[in-house]
Amino acid sequence: SAIRAAAYSGWFAIAFAVFFVSRRVGIGFLVAAFAIALARVLIGLHYPGDIAAGALIGLGSAAFVHFVAQRPLRSIVALAGRLTDPLLGPLWRQLDLRFPRLGGRAR
Repeated sequence: SAIRAAAYSGWFAIAFAVFFVSRRVGIGFLVAAFAIALARVLIGLHYPGDIAAGALIGLGSAAFVHFVAQRPLRSIVALAGRLTDPLLGPLWRQLDLRFPRLGGRAR
């Protein structure tokens, strides 16, 4: 069904998105997604068509974001950063000072 395919497309969207950024790592993600898909078909949780549709939806959505929407999304993320940095910047600096082992620099 469409709901099953759409629910499963998330695994493939992540795998294809990683593949578009790094072929070597992405192949590992794709192998894992296909292994999970095969296991779910073998135990009867999905039909093969669900998996194929999910893979196509995942490929399409990852390709759209990577090739078409990447530039507008960068602008949106930059704008969000400019809006939230004045609010969250001081908080992050305080956390860095109080908990330097969590990734902050000891000052």
